[in-house]
Amino acid sequence: MRKILFSLVLLLVSLTNTINSQCHYLMYMNDSYGDGWNSAYLEVNMNGSFVGNFDCNQSFTLDSVYSTSGAVMEFIWHSGNYDNEISFTILDPIGDTLLDIISASNLDDLDFFNHNSNSSCQNSNPCLSPIFLNAGNILPTSADLFWQPGSNENSWNLEWGNSGFTIGNGNLITGLNSTNYSLSSLTNNTNYDFYVQAICDSNTNSTWQGPYSFSTNNPNNGGTCGNYTLELYDSFGDGWNGGSIDVVINGSVFQNVTLVNGNGPEVFIFSTDSNDVIDLIYNTNQYPEENTYNLIDQSGNVIVGQGLFGFIPNINPVSTFGIVACTSCPPPSNLSANTSNAGTALLEWNSGSGNFNLEWGNAGFALGSGNIINSISTNSYLLNGLNNGTTYDFYVQEALQCK
Repeated sequence: MRKILFSLVLLLVSLTNTINSQCHYLMYMNDSYGDGWNSAYLEVNMNGSFVGNFDCNQSFTLDSVYSTSGAVMEFIWHSGNYDNEISFTILDPIGDTLLDIISASNLDDLDFFNHNSNSSCQNSNPCLSPIFLNAGNILPTSADLFWQPGSNENSWNLEWGNSGFTIGNGNLITGLNSTNYSLSSLTNNTNYDFYVQAICDSNTNSTWQGPYSFSTNNPNNGGTCGNYTLELYDSFGDGWNGGSIDVVINGSVFQNVTLVNGNGPEVFIFSTDSNDVIDLIYNTNQYPEENTYNLIDQSGNVIVGQGLFGFIPNINPVSTFGIVACTSCPPPSNLSANTSNAGTALLEWNSGSGNFNLEWGNAGFALGSGNIINSISTNSYLLNGLNNGTTYDFYVQEALQCK
């Protein structure tokens, strides 16, 4: 037993010395139960670009992340199941402890952790990519694009186009001298991507940073119902690898969407009319188990969702059919009964201006077997001849098409 333990210690020391060559962050990841992190993981980005997702597969995993001198390293915690079993420690390239988490169940408020790398390894391409791409002041036909320098550069190239375009096929704008640019003559209700590249000197450009996605939309020009939002995610961080979704409205393909690279979300916004029928048809390709999506309605409700941030491990996404947008006759709401007078009940509800059907009876009655009153022209009805001390149910239905 003593010999086995000594060999294990030597192995860990050797591995630590090999990895920690003044370039790498070390991540010591533990699970007290021994069954791994149960969907939890650490996402790591360098200078705003995705590096990878890391987790523990059993009781203990030691992993590393390469970094270059001065790089902005971002560690983002993604919660899973049984976070109370999870602990981890992150060391910087010179061996100092950055994070020492005893129980990850206490990380609800830790969205990310940034650190400027003290690595001794120099970037083979010293020209760093721009960071923090964003878009604002988005109108039906225009938008302002923003970014921040990755280093001390003062000139950039910009490429933009419809969402999903590949670099080299978009609209290229070169030699920009400010960290913002205004686009005009855009198309309303359309999804766009843009990329930015730093120009460090006459011979050196950075790699392209992006895409950042945004959508033009004017609720008064297009659908009368509101905006639906489709969010695409990839658990591995390399995009959908050829997978895509056809957004079908009333039987016609409105748009084909995909996540080109990264974890997402890639966000697509489209307008709908009341009673439009929406189908989301998933077209599979490589690694479909990494792909998930959420659909959010005009009121901000997630009506199609697949787990935390759209991710259920090892489950392929499925197509979704028959989503009816903003049904023109929503059921009456805020039903109430005033029983202050013995033997009576004033029933009230909120809804549109149509006629209403009412059905009532003793508590637990089945619809169709109660007392039916049709074509009520107001949002209230007075019931008489009720028995004191008795519990009743009632249902209300709007009888005419809503306008």
